[in-house]
Amino acid sequence: MIGFVEVTVIGITISQYVQHYGVLLQDKTPEERLLTIFIGAAEAQTIRNLLQQIQSPRPLTYDLIKNILTVSGITVKQVLITELKDDVFYAEIYLDVQGEERVIDARPSDAIAYALKWKVPIYVSEAVMQEAGFSKKSEIILKSEEDEKEKQKREINALKQLLNELISQEKFEEAVVIRDRIKKLEGNIQDE
Repeated sequence: MIGFVEVTVIGITISQYVQHYGVLLQDKTPEERLLTIFIGAAEAQTIRNLLQQIQSPRPLTYDLIKNILTVSGITVKQVLITELKDDVFYAEIYLDVQGEERVIDARPSDAIAYALKWKVPIYVSEAVMQEAGFSKKSEIILKSEEDEKEKQKREINALKQLLNELISQEKFEEAVVIRDRIKKLEGNIQDE
């Protein structure tokens, strides 16, 4: 695809200073540039669950919409992160609707989640990558400075906040998935 580079979702990051979540994308060129797009806590948890292939006992929103699209004969073909304007990333989801291509405007976090759910490629505009991307070498330095146990503690704290939000919104099925993830992480820390 001209003007775009294919990327892989390599994880979710959390800023130590401001408690913001980011989805970390790596391009598939030899340069292996990285791009972080800041997203909300709920979206971060969804993407993390998709990356770790954690299944909910009941369909969550992304599962439900995928099921609706599938029954309707619609498939997701690819996702594009198209531009960065006034510090806001823009994305598009490309659909195949009975042989016709349709494009839907989307938040990058939603578009990335659907790409993971459908297992389709994600592309980032070369202009966006040049403006907001960074070299992999700088990310390796950041990772080596971070202690794994502290990272898990931060994740637990963030998940507890998300759990409280889900309970207050009466989203109990999603809350159960988060509660189980917290228990698993707490067990990992105790085993160390």
